[in-house]
Amino acid sequence: MFRKSFTLKQVLKFLLGAAALTFMSSCSSNSDNKKESESIRKLDSLFSSIDESGGWMGSISIFQDGEEVYNRAFGYANVEDNVKNDKETKFRIGSVTDVYTATIIMKLVESGKISLDTKLNDYFLEIMKSPRITVEDLLRHRSGIFNLLMDLTYWSYYHLPISEEVLYHKIVDFGLVDEPGKKSQFSSSNYILLGMMAEKIEGKSYSDILDSLICKPLGLKNTYVGSSISIKDNEASSYYDRLPRWNLAKETDLSTAIGEASIVSTPTEVNLFLTKLFDGKVLSDSSVDKMKQVVDGFSLGMQTLDREYPNLGVVGNIDGFNTEVVYFTDKDRNVVVSYFSNGSSSSSIDIMGYALAVYFNKEDSLPEFKKYINLSDQEMEKYEGVYSNSQYSTTFEIVKDTAEHCLMFVSSNDKSDPSYIGCYKNGEFSVQMSDEEVPIEFTIFPENGTLRLSNGMELKKVKS
Repeated sequence: MFRKSFTLKQVLKFLLGAAALTFMSSCSSNSDNKKESESIRKLDSLFSSIDESGGWMGSISIFQDGEEVYNRAFGYANVEDNVKNDKETKFRIGSVTDVYTATIIMKLVESGKISLDTKLNDYFLEIMKSPRITVEDLLRHRSGIFNLLMDLTYWSYYHLPISEEVLYHKIVDFGLVDEPGKKSQFSSSNYILLGMMAEKIEGKSYSDILDSLICKPLGLKNTYVGSSISIKDNEASSYYDRLPRWNLAKETDLSTAIGEASIVSTPTEVNLFLTKLFDGKVLSDSSVDKMKQVVDGFSLGMQTLDREYPNLGVVGNIDGFNTEVVYFTDKDRNVVVSYFSNGSSSSSIDIMGYALAVYFNKEDSLPEFKKYINLSDQEMEKYEGVYSNSQYSTTFEIVKDTAEHCLMFVSSNDKSDPSYIGCYKNGEFSVQMSDEEVPIEFTIFPENGTLRLSNGMELKKVKS
């Protein structure tokens, strides 16, 4: 073997250069690690504040480069039995189910059992204009089929078991709201039909198809089609209206949501599934590229969300559960985030948005999440009364609800619709009016009978 000889000067020059490169690489690595640890510290601070406030319940997971880098659960899986959410708590994921259904359909496409151009009338003759509706139209919400969630009678049967035949004929009876292929418009009926279609093709239940094509191959043990919520199986219940207390939401019977909102899972397992999916471990690269292709805001099973960076995501709502999953598609980020909530005191506060801002170092200061407190009867009496500002013809009344042991807010504009008040320390309060998106925040100073709104307006106590 030919070997080249080097002078001592050349050797020293080489060694010094290598040391410099090692030092720079180390500095870069240390800098990246420092940024990452700072992001994690800020995330912990954010979710500690959220947890301590008592106003939100749920769980979040963040994956980067295929690995989980953050996971936090907070609040209660079951308020009545004092069971806390933990990292293994399973949530109903709502329309995040669509991604799984789309993946199942693409698996059937790859196996040659169906194509994206297959017409709906091959499986569902009774659907209006079914010869003009393709499988891809269903996947992209371009079928024009009526959204079953818009059925005014839906709320009379959503919590009851229903056969697939009855569910199917409800979709048939409502027909179309637009021409097939004309535009993208979300309809839960599309994915219900896709779930039923997969069952017809495979000759088994949607649950068994999910298990055989996705869960078993990926080792997902906490992902399955749900039934009645089970505390002993660490499944979260859902709640609404934090004031005056968390109210247990009535459960949707998931037979009404096959293929569209019927899955339960954890944020970690949803992230693991999406990571494997987009890394080509579930479908071929060409199928993944097809799934990512966006038309009028919708890909196959997902859509583009209003987040700062290029993404595909899904937002789901079922009962008191709210879910959001975001996969960031730009090359500089290989990040997937899943945030599941089973109770929220305010829909106007974007918890996912704050978490993303912190993780991507775009948020210097965290919002303040005030802790709810319970006032004694004596304390409530200090704040009761009628407060008025004659200059702006504004009058509010603070009254005590003895049965619920809390304060209520009554506006002079609508005395028939009082709202529960959130109480915090130092005489600070908030109230969510039914016709307002953002809560009204105010402070009461009982020593001088003043109610001061967050915008600075003051009202004087005119009647106790």
